[in-house]
Amino acid sequence: MMELSRLLRYSRAYTAHLLASVVLMACVGASQALMVRLIGPVFLDALPGKIRRNVLRMLEFFTTYLQSGQTKPSSLDQLVALGARPLPDQRESLRNSLQYWAARNGYGQAETERAA
Repeated sequence: MMELSRLLRYSRAYTAHLLASVVLMACVGASQALMVRLIGPVFLDALPGKIRRNVLRMLEFFTTYLQSGQTKPSSLDQLVALGARPLPDQRESLRNSLQYWAARNGYGQAETERAA
């Protein structure tokens, strides 16, 4: 745990970048939601009636399904049973990534030299 906190301290210099990336990710999410509302008026009029009704029903279904707020079931266990590799632990992956980044950028070496 001490290593993780030390590595997170290194990221303090990039707080502005991290916050900007979160804001930009939110903008991308909002633009994806708006895209559905923009595509409808442009393309639905050009579709034949039967296809237009099907597309509208599909969009209504997905809107209701995704905005339900319920956790969606996962089929990862079934994939593992079929021979797919299980996903790695998220905390361990983050720790390994940060350690790699620190070593790659020379941050980990200074701590090691001071300890020795």
